[in-house]
Amino acid sequence: HPVLFYLFLQTFFGALAAAFFNFNVWTPLFKGAGLSDAGFGYVWTLGSILGIVTPIWAASLLKKTGEKRLLMITFILLIVQMILVIFSHSLFVLVCLLIFGYAVLDFQNPIWGVFLHKHISNKLRASVGSVNGMIISLSFIIGSPIAGYVIDNFGPRLAPVFSIGFTFISLLLISRIKGK
Repeated sequence: HPVLFYLFLQTFFGALAAAFFNFNVWTPLFKGAGLSDAGFGYVWTLGSILGIVTPIWAASLLKKTGEKRLLMITFILLIVQMILVIFSHSLFVLVCLLIFGYAVLDFQNPIWGVFLHKHISNKLRASVGSVNGMIISLSFIIGSPIAGYVIDNFGPRLAPVFSIGFTFISLLLISRIKGK
């Protein structure tokens, strides 16, 4: 199947990107910028609330733009977000960047669903979903300890550099899939 190769590779690199740019990076960045323990709850809650609104917005944009193009735009936005995180030291800017990242990822989820349904036949969909889940788990098993090592030994600002690289690879892999 011509799409599965790229899809599975993209899943692997996308999950590696996530392993290098998740709570294990945000927590030391926020602590270093002075966020209180109570502030963590407010920040995560605000990001989660966006998860209600952004998928609705994504659905409306899907009608005007193809899902592949929107996915590629979200990858580019995530790369820009990570670059900004590397150089940001302000608590306010970091919170805004986290909320922005939440919004982009929540925006991306329904687009992935449409993209997969368009490119994967009904007969393969359940199997592809299972294999995708295994690939994500494998990526986190490999990536999380390495990310932890990088963060512990070189600081939380280096981990996004790896994530940028893996996200860029994901972007290239999506671009190889035919369609719009």
